Amino acid sequence: MLKLQNIVLFFLVLGSCVALVFVRAESRFTYAELHDLEQHRDMLEVEYGRLLIERATWSLSHLVEREAQSSLEMSRPEESVTATLLVGASQ
Repeated sequence: MLKLQNIVLFFLVLGSCVALVFVRAESRFTYAELHDLEQHRDMLEVEYGRLLIERATWSLSHLVEREAQSSLEMSRPEESVTATLLVGASQ
């Protein structure tokens, strides 16, 4: 009877060892994936920061006007061809 218990205990310990090896390997793979995802997150945060700066830059009206004049060949209309509408004013 004691010999049977020893055999059962041996296989339980062996199974525990095999499970430990699998869990450690899975942990390493998961940690490597976490590291890759953190690097990707950091890269996206840098890009997002650049995009925020670009958006703030393009929100400056004189830059938009300069770009419209140079790239799109747009210009301001002269005063003689413009009209001002007064909304809500009595005539």
